[in-house]
Amino acid sequence: MSVQVQGHDQDVLSKLKIRDAMHVDYDAVLSLESGRHGYDYLPALYHRWVDDPAVTLRLAWTEEKVLVAIMVTWTDDSGETIYLKTFRISPDWRGRALSIGLRRLLLTETFKESPKLRTFRTMVDAKAPQLIKRLGLAVKSKFKVETIFLQADAESLAAKLEDLQRPIQSTVSTIKSFKNMDMKRMLADEFASKILPERTVLDDTDPYSFSLPNMKTLEERKCYILVDRSGPAVRSLSVGGIYATSRGTVYYFAIHCKDRQLAKSHVVLQMKHACGKHRGNVTFIVIVTDSSLTEDLASYCKEAMGLKDLPYGGAHELLESRSLVWEEKKI
Repeated sequence: MSVQVQGHDQDVLSKLKIRDAMHVDYDAVLSLESGRHGYDYLPALYHRWVDDPAVTLRLAWTEEKVLVAIMVTWTDDSGETIYLKTFRISPDWRGRALSIGLRRLLLTETFKESPKLRTFRTMVDAKAPQLIKRLGLAVKSKFKVETIFLQADAESLAAKLEDLQRPIQSTVSTIKSFKNMDMKRMLADEFASKILPERTVLDDTDPYSFSLPNMKTLEERKCYILVDRSGPAVRSLSVGGIYATSRGTVYYFAIHCKDRQLAKSHVVLQMKHACGKHRGNVTFIVIVTDSSLTEDLASYCKEAMGLKDLPYGGAHELLESRSLVWEEKKI
């Protein structure tokens, strides 16, 4: 892999110390701005990720022991796929060629340590994919998802959900917690290829190749996973999870579905689960894999449920590269 950086910037990069994150780095890492409007997942997940052998948190420090950046990646598909979760950089380093060079530097170190790697993936804001493309990897867009941010008081919402469940009870009653026995029906082409985008399951906006080991991994993380048992093949799946932020509880769930009533049923059941475990204001992040359902689901949540709409949603795009070789170009 060849990276050409302007002379001065190359000197700066060469003096950085790169190492894996430790628990004691927590405060330094959180000093890097997230740009997530106070709904940052990193404070809640940092220590778990440090202890997870599948996750790599790589830090870059100056000679003066000032933290410059963190990159979080993990491997999937038995080590053949690497996923870039987040890259955060000190404000002093933003808007410079150095930031691109630093991303390349941290990824290059990770690529070297993972000889089985074949594929690079990352989810980006669909309005701004150019930063990743400027890295020099030959990336292609695989699919897009929509996110909806909403907020409600858990106790008030719980009462409304009971009323909303009645008219769709025939559909709601077919949706159950995921069990290993569901895999046979989920492997049917009608679900794995036609419902799942690129045979991918989302946990929040994080993509995982659809497989029993990955479904078990999501279960081990205490994700709330629902599937419908209405026919010979599964027609819908939702994966929910929770984390605490400086602005309170966030409950997210990704809906993999093409049927409107099934999708609404998953919304009701996922929110009902969240309200049963939490009090006070809860921020919901709804991830929709079929964009044709987004407007209808957003209206359902705001008008029928009375949830407050937050201005942080939008489209995200999964980018993928099957060639882990940097293009020869200056940055």
